[in-house]
Formats: sequence, structure tokens, C-alpha cells
Amino acid sequence: MTRSKMAKLDKKHKQMDFLLGDWNIDATAYEDGKEATKMKTKDKIEFDEEINSIVIHHYNEQNERDGVRIITYDALDDEFEVAYFNSDRLRGIEVSKMKMKTLSDNHFELVDIFTTREGEEMQLKHEIKKISDNELDWVIMEENDNNEWERVYAMNMTK
Repeated sequence: MTRSKMAKLDKKHKQMDFLLGDWNIDATAYEDGKEATKMKTKDKIEFDEEINSIVIHHYNEQNERDGVRIITYDALDDEFEVAYFNSDRLRGIEVSKMKMKTLSDNHFELVDIFTTREGEEMQLKHEIKKISDNELDWVIMEENDNNEWERVYAMNMTK
């Protein structure tokens, strides 16, 4: 309980508040290091005070609901727990844990750890650069066969 109370006083559960708002996203997916797909999506990101969690509402290119992600801070493990729901993919709730590291005032790294359906533990590295209050660059990388981080997805987010 003490860790939890201290984390709340330090506002650790609000470390990602810079994400809050309505975002237009220019996204690019990569395969084997090369651009594969470009898309324009939207996210509405809000902090729900009742559940002390960030709620991300994802919208596709047709502005239709494309999923919901809930991010909650776990003070005991000093990490974020993430749940993802998508109505088109009936896979239930996809869960992961993310460790956040501040690299500088406007540069953050998240390491996302999850288990695949095949039981394999995977990691993704997210690098977020806050360009301004109204613009973020967000790059997602996964380890390749040579244990090097390779870009798989990149987003330029603007309010």
C-alpha cells in the first residue's frame, strides 16, 4: 500500500498525460525494413479518473471505431499494464506490460512485453519524441533475428 500511495503522490500514474487529446495519425507499417503500408487513423486519448487509467479509443481510416486500449499504472512493479480490445478480431483481451524510461524531457522509451498465442514471449520497443504539445513522433520496433531493433511501425501524431 505504501508504494501505491507514494506513486500516487508522485503522480506516476499520470506519466503519460502528454498523450491526452484527439490525435490525427499518419502511420507507416514496415516489413523487412521497407515501407509496406501507409494509413491515416485517429486516436482519442483520455484519462479516466474513476479507474486511474488512460483510455485510448482507436479509429480507422473510415473514422469507425477500431479498438480500445486501457493503460493502468502498477506501482508495485513500477510498470504499466495494458489491455487491448478489438471488436473485429474476436481474440478476447490482449494484454501486455510496459516499462517506461524517460530519456530526456521530451523523449521516452517504452518496452512492451507480451506473450503470443503460441506461448512465445515477445518485446516491442516504443520510442516517443514529443515535438510540441501538438505533435508526437512514435516509432515501434521489434528485435530481428540478429537481435537488432528494427522499425515495424511509425506514427506522426498531430492534434
